Amino acid sequence: MTISYTGDVANASSFGCFNKILLKWRGSVYKLIYKELLAYISLYMVVNLIYRELLVKRSECSDGSCTEWKQSRELFESLCIYCHEQLSSIPLTFVLGFYVSLI
Repeated sequence: MTISYTGDVANASSFGCFNKILLKWRGSVYKLIYKELLAYISLYMVVNLIYRELLVKRSECSDGSCTEWKQSRELFESLCIYCHEQLSSIPLTFVLGFYVSLI
């Protein structure tokens, strides 16, 4: 079954028409990756909120009662530094090659 997009593209006078064409397109890249993208964004937001709201705010105290939170924050920050250093060992083009071959 062939879907013709030429009529929609020719009459696309506003920005909303572009979205309609993307949703109608069955082979859209957006339709292929939206689940993974939503999962990544959700996971990023959860980790970001945990770090900013729990670890940072509860580790900033003047007395010595928050040493556990400071240790957790330092552990998380050292994990972030380790991941950042190890990111250079895996070339992005190598990983993208696997992804493109799956599509």
